[in-house]
Amino acid sequence: MTSTLLLLALTLCGISGLFSLIKKLTTPKQDEAKRLIIIESLSILGVAWIGIGLFL
Repeated sequence: MTSTLLLLALTLCGISGLFSLIKKLTTPKQDEAKRLIIIESLSILGVAWIGIGLFL
């Protein structure tokens, strides 16, 4: 039960990170800021998906 809830939370975190990445990429900003946002978003997604992989 606990692992299922944790898996659900990590999945929701990954999905929200993906939507956040899409939203940040579509808003006009400077190039350097965009690169930092991409790195931040991909690291959040990576951590979430690694967590999901550990519990599958």
